[in-house]
Order: sequence, then structure tokens, then C-alpha cells
Amino acid sequence: MRKLVYFVLIVSGISACAPARFIQPLEVKQHAVSFSLGGPLFNFSDMNIPAPLSSICYGFGLKDNLTLFGSLHTTSLAFGNFQSDFGATYKFLDQEKYKPNLSACAAGNLIFNFDEPNLHFWPQIDLNAYWEHGKNNSFFFVGISNWFELAAERAHDQPSTDHWLLNPQLGYQWNTNSWSFHAELKFLAPGHSNEEVLIDFRSLTGNYGSTGLYLGVTKKF
Repeated sequence: MRKLVYFVLIVSGISACAPARFIQPLEVKQHAVSFSLGGPLFNFSDMNIPAPLSSICYGFGLKDNLTLFGSLHTTSLAFGNFQSDFGATYKFLDQEKYKPNLSACAAGNLIFNFDEPNLHFWPQIDLNAYWEHGKNNSFFFVGISNWFELAAERAHDQPSTDHWLLNPQLGYQWNTNSWSFHAELKFLAPGHSNEEVLIDFRSLTGNYGSTGLYLGVTKKF
């Protein structure tokens, strides 16, 4: 159990543990429940696999272009940790020809271990551009997730050397009338050396950060 606690904290210390939430806001008074699976690539038994980090997220369309959300990270919960990300997405620019929609997300991320009571918290601000197409407004997106490390130390009493972590991201969401299917690629902390952490992260940028892969499905009602 303790190993998973350290793993989650180390992952959180250099990257985002979950995919982007509600890049495309919900309709007014629309509800949504989503399930996602994935995480940063790491070496496991001589195989490069994404961390199997799962989460369930609920969203609600509060106003035009404004969606509130909150999540529960189920993999962490299974190993004695309460972990969540919660916040709001707001679309502030509409698509026009080749000019994309633009949305921003402000969120908080926290993890609490039940066996060794402690709380870790990371603020997050995302900015995404997305291009809709088709009758159900499926979309491609590119963006950047900004994580902020407030603590002076990370897991295993390692000093926090980077307090602002940039995570570029891109992906695609296919929408039907009531379902969405989501795939995302993240370049997690590409400016942060992955040789200074205990997990053998793998990255398209070599010895820096990790490459994250995420899949998700959403039911809207």
C-alpha cells in the first residue's frame, strides 16, 4: 500500500494524474458521468505501459459555456487514498472558420492517505483550443495544463525544485447524442528530468518528463 502512495505522489509531483476535464462545456443543466483510465508511461517488467490510474468524474452544465466538475480517483481509493480533482471549465471564444473554440479550466487536485494522515494539494489551470466538426460537434484539441507545486518537499522528503509544471496535451473526442469517447496524449513535465525520481518513467522527450496516455468514456443525460 505504501508503495502505491509513493507512486501516486511521485506521479503527481511531475505531472497530471488525470486527463483534461470537459474541454467542451456541457449544455445548460446537462449532467455527465465519465470514466477514464491511463497515466504516464513507465517501465514495468521490461515493458513500457501507461500507469493504470482510473477515475470517475461528474460534470454539470451550470450556465452557457460554464461546467462544474468533481472526480474520485478509484485506483487510489482501492489502496487507501482519497484522491480528487475538482473545478470548472469556461469557454470564452467561439469557433469561426479556422479560428478554434478556446476554453480554460481552473481546478484543484488533492490526495489524502487514510493510514498516514496527510494532505497534498496542487492547483491547476488549463488552456485548450478545440475544433468541432460533424453534427454532434466531435472535436480535436491541443492545449497546455499548468500544475503548481506548493509544497517545499515531494515524496521521500525530496525537495521540490519545480513549482510550475507545464504539460502540453492533444487529443480527440468523438461525440454521439448521449455518449462521448475520449483519447488524449500528454507530454508530462517535459522540462523536468525523469532521472531524479524513483519511477522509471518513459518519454518521447528522452530523459525529461513522461508521455501520458489516457482513454475515457462519458455518458451525458
